[in-house]
Amino acid sequence: MLEHDLNAGIPGCKNCTLPGWCNRTAQCSQCRPGYMQNKSGQSSCVACRPGYYQDKAGQKVCIECPVGHCQDKSGQKICIECPAGQYQNLTKQTTCFKCPQGTYQSKTMQATCLACLQGNYQDKTGQTECSKCPAGQYQNLTRQTACIRCPSGTSQPLKGQASCRDCAPGSFSR
Repeated sequence: MLEHDLNAGIPGCKNCTLPGWCNRTAQCSQCRPGYMQNKSGQSSCVACRPGYYQDKAGQKVCIECPVGHCQDKSGQKICIECPAGQYQNLTKQTTCFKCPQGTYQSKTMQATCLACLQGNYQDKTGQTECSKCPAGQYQNLTRQTACIRCPSGTSQPLKGQASCRDCAPGSFSR
């Protein structure tokens, strides 16, 4: 605890140096984690606002939540990691976003989602992987939400393919 002789203009308090605050017993105390104070002679600390945090006591500033993280509450000492299936590409944010259809994210704390590759699709948001196109279907584009049925005269016996095969002479498909 720090104690100083200069009157801060608050009855019963003495001037506290940065960072800290002055309580009614004229003892200066450090701001606890999740709070800050950048002015001297104050009677309280200021909570870090949503999108920010402070993990140490006695600090002058709050820290921006980094990319891949968020914080929706004030006075916090950590930011929340964006879970798999979600992302956040900006700092100082209060929410993470679900990966859109046609994309996925298998890792936590990410700034982007990944496109589903050819032969795969994703028709839901917030997913951690893409699904393979079933046999008899294909997908020749990335970032897709559905597969395409093989046209007449072609087939695809394998899952997760980007094209269909022509039927061999003497065979057909509908």
